[in-house]
Amino acid sequence: MKTLLLGFAFLIALTGFVWSRYHNKSHLQFSFPLRANKALFIEQYSAGLANNLTAEYLTDSTHFRKYLGTLDDESEIISVVVQGDQIVVDRNSNYRNSEMHEPSKIRETVYSLRALQEAHEFE
Repeated sequence: MKTLLLGFAFLIALTGFVWSRYHNKSHLQFSFPLRANKALFIEQYSAGLANNLTAEYLTDSTHFRKYLGTLDDESEIISVVVQGDQIVVDRNSNYRNSEMHEPSKIRETVYSLRALQEAHEFE
């Protein structure tokens, strides 16, 4: 009897998984422009079995597409700031530091817009 119930639960879970993947073929959730430079976009794709992860890319749609990382929606955020030719990408923890009341920085990466456009890399 236990085997039958476990098999039935597995079948329901598998059906739900396949249905969610079938109805979300591209997995592209959002594509939005940056405030400082309307020619640059952040694309967000759902990832993970339960769609609880988000893969983010920085792109200008014609010259490059740079992978910024995959993050857990509940515990991490990525912020992108354009400063002239420099693009500063901060990966922060979403958990608040009790003393500073700000997200803690995990990693900061700086890219050159000109170098990205000249490289023509699509990740």
